[in-house]
Amino acid sequence: MNVFAEQQRDKTLLRIDSTEAPALHWLDNYAKYYKATSMHIDKDLLQSVQWTTHGVKILPDKVNLRWHYTPDGASSIPSFPYLDQLLDIQAHAVLLSNLRKVSFSQFETSIAVTRDVRRIPLKLDIAKAVDEKEAMHLKMSFDGLLHFFPVDIYPENIVAHRGLLQAFRRLQLLEGLGVEDHKRFGYYSLLHVDVKIYWDLLRFLYCYSGMAPVRHDLFLVFGLWHAYSYAHVALWDEFRATFLADAFWAIFPDQKLLRRPPLIQSSTLFTWIRLAYPHFRDLLSQPIQVLHTAMLDYGKN
Repeated sequence: MNVFAEQQRDKTLLRIDSTEAPALHWLDNYAKYYKATSMHIDKDLLQSVQWTTHGVKILPDKVNLRWHYTPDGASSIPSFPYLDQLLDIQAHAVLLSNLRKVSFSQFETSIAVTRDVRRIPLKLDIAKAVDEKEAMHLKMSFDGLLHFFPVDIYPENIVAHRGLLQAFRRLQLLEGLGVEDHKRFGYYSLLHVDVKIYWDLLRFLYCYSGMAPVRHDLFLVFGLWHAYSYAHVALWDEFRATFLADAFWAIFPDQKLLRRPPLIQSSTLFTWIRLAYPHFRDLLSQPIQVLHTAMLDYGKN
């Protein structure tokens, strides 16, 4: 088994070494998912519950990840913005202004409604693809495990600052981030992480001037599945007491409702509510208007 695992790991590393197909790396702490069912439960690495999983998604398309240069060719373009650009107040004001223009009424034009998406987890149905190009894209299943390969398990606890730096150092040596004598020097790299690791890495990379070469080479990608997951958490925290709990037990009277329901359970409930919404939307219009008026008048009295 160990020989087979080593062979698979070597094949994955060879895939990563290729500069033709982009490699989207993924680092996360996954001890809580595997410890209970591990065949090697007596090993110190698993007993510590402080280890990091490293995976990679090798995308099948050929993408040129060589450095891009300014129009005059004088310097290469870094993947991270400069700090003064990131903190520019005017840029933030423009972003906030654009966000305020987004309408709250998204139901009728949402893709879940217009394409009648009922799959859990949410995903477009390949049978309802609008054209051959979309059908081919859905068939590739980029959001699944088709192009995903395990790389390694590290003993560091990536959710701690020391463990994060140690695990990130392993990735740096593998991808050559900011390393001039590395064979991948002159190429950008991709790293996909969850919200906590993203925020910790962002502060780390900007707080130390010596990390400028790493910022130049690395595209740090925030895992949007975390935004989707925490949107469910926020909805339950805000509306559990007013109607979500009652709606849940009306549909699933024999199931347990946890403080943080599993995402698949929560997604199922919200899909049912979305399907039923057109039938009770008119009943909500008047109460919402009454509450809106009451809130506006509250400060006047």
